Amino acid sequence: MFAQTATWQNPLPQGNKLNDVYFIDTNVGWAVGDGGVIMKTTNGGTTWTVSYHSTCIGLNKVFFISNLVGWAVGLYGTIIKTTDGGQTWVAQNSGIQTNLFAIHFTNTSDGIAVGDLGVTLRTSNGGATWTLGGSVSLNPILNDLYSDNAGNSWVVGTAGRIAKSTDGGTTWEDMVSGTNTTLRTIQFKTSLIGWTAGNLGVILKSVDGGATWTNSNGSLSNAYNFVDIAFLDQSNGFALDTKGFIFKTTNGGANWSIVLNGNLSSTITILSAISLQSITNIIAVGNKGNIQKSTDSGVSWTSISSGVSTNNTSSSVFFTDANNGWVVSRGSTNEKLLKTTNGGSTWTAKLSNANLQLNKVFFINTTIGWVAGDNGISANGKIFKTIDGGENWAEQVLTGSTVITLYDVQFINTTTGLTVGAGGKIFLTTDGGATWNSQSSGITESIYSVFFLNTNTAWCAGANGKILKSTNGGINWSEQTSGLTSNIRDIFFLDANNGYAVTENGSFLKTTNGGTSWTSQNLGPSSIGGSVTLISVKFFDLNNGITFGFDSLRGIYYTTTNGGITWTPNYIPMLGGLTPLNSFIKDYFVLNQNTFFMTGNFSSILKFGMTTCQSTLIPTGTITSNQKAANSVSTTGINTIPNASNIIYQAGNFVQLNAGFSAASGSVFTARILGNCQ
Repeated sequence: MFAQTATWQNPLPQGNKLNDVYFIDTNVGWAVGDGGVIMKTTNGGTTWTVSYHSTCIGLNKVFFISNLVGWAVGLYGTIIKTTDGGQTWVAQNSGIQTNLFAIHFTNTSDGIAVGDLGVTLRTSNGGATWTLGGSVSLNPILNDLYSDNAGNSWVVGTAGRIAKSTDGGTTWEDMVSGTNTTLRTIQFKTSLIGWTAGNLGVILKSVDGGATWTNSNGSLSNAYNFVDIAFLDQSNGFALDTKGFIFKTTNGGANWSIVLNGNLSSTITILSAISLQSITNIIAVGNKGNIQKSTDSGVSWTSISSGVSTNNTSSSVFFTDANNGWVVSRGSTNEKLLKTTNGGSTWTAKLSNANLQLNKVFFINTTIGWVAGDNGISANGKIFKTIDGGENWAEQVLTGSTVITLYDVQFINTTTGLTVGAGGKIFLTTDGGATWNSQSSGITESIYSVFFLNTNTAWCAGANGKILKSTNGGINWSEQTSGLTSNIRDIFFLDANNGYAVTENGSFLKTTNGGTSWTSQNLGPSSIGGSVTLISVKFFDLNNGITFGFDSLRGIYYTTTNGGITWTPNYIPMLGGLTPLNSFIKDYFVLNQNTFFMTGNFSSILKFGMTTCQSTLIPTGTITSNQKAANSVSTTGINTIPNASNIIYQAGNFVQLNAGFSAASGSVFTARILGNCQ
């Protein structure tokens, strides 16, 4: 039973992509994004506080009707509401699993949400209940929504679709946009005058409430793809391009000029949304947690975000104690190693080499360590050693065939170590790396993980379910039968008998006889995020263990208190990935039973703490406020909680609750309760 805290260490204030930003006045605003991130500012965007949606599901749009009351929508029909300015959020039941991309309220009661497959939702009670609204013809993806106080609402989406409702979303009438390109944003300043924008440089303007639309992009190139548009009044507005360009108009869209240059050659979205409450307070947000601010009508821009080497992918993290840690990376930026001596509060760049691509870092103590990877050009395996805590590094020589990528390195002491990689390659050193000798593995599959139990006993694991064991210090290897064909990403042993491994398809393997036989358990898909990829595992004793990975939406980890018989899922506010190849998360490192670190794309580093909470939580009856936040009970049984009150989120047999929750006797569930143990 744990309370959980997630702290971003690089970049700052956080590194998930921000999908939307909304200001209620010149000072107070919110931003939402991937990994369920929710950010708030009270000083015009200069500083931000970071929190997360309880299940870390990606959020696409945020809207506030007042300083206290607001909503956000996201993937899989997610709608959440706050009545205290964003301090706490309560899940609302949308009744659908369709992705939602926009939400707008005209008062505290009446609102509309729209999303995939032309879906529209409407509420007249602040979101306590949502019903399906009228359909938009041809079921386009509806990317944006705007409602005015006169009862008019407009939506835009794929294939140039624009539709208008005058009855709160009950019915929708098609408008003629004159374009077939995707439209992504819409805003009206009066019931008659509005703009929409989208791909291929399209900006359109209407002066008759959307009945007709005319070109309003001046002479802008079709190389730009606009994702957001914001007008302060009928003359002054800004258009935001996905590649980081911001354009400004002072004549209602007749002409546009660049006020912030982006990068048309970029393969990623740089900016996502823009908000302005005055000409002296303009905020744009986007990828990598990017926040840009202008206080002079867009003439100059200041980056609110900060970070070290944010163009690289942080591929591996290692700590020797609570203070000293290292992160290595792959990418185009020179700095391939970051170092901290204060637990990650600050990081400094070391080991500058643009071509070097690093996959793993390992330290035997605070001064002696190794990094392994390749040269990034011809995939020649590379390994380096430091004897001064990572300040300086010396390359070590591999013997034999080295046209490989090295995936892992581990030492049992200062002299004996193994490094492994593609093509079944294993290299052994017994002199601290002065010489590395190639050993025969007997396989050609890539080896992703190596584990040294003692100077004699070691295991390797890799592609196609391969597990190898050595009983003579890594000189000779024999294959063990895992019973699986999926890629094994990590292997760990408590002692000579009890070992564990995890795979890319979410399988957990266990042995109690040193690997002679393995049993497997598929942890299965997460509640709504698809199949889980597991990439790391560690046990603290025979009962308590933890395994880490991700699904398509976010990071995920499972804990067990009975040796892996049953597991409890928990979510991490870092974007996951559809496959291991394109995942955002790359590595985890467990410092101790209460603290672990994660690394990912854009040099992302996240620290996660788990604090034990005292509780007598039982899965039936009434739960009191004395039972603290994030307590959980794992059970099997029904998927609903009869007569339950104060549920703020429910997915399957998992519920997030407020203190004072009550349920009918006999209910069975997994619960997380908001209280004082944060």
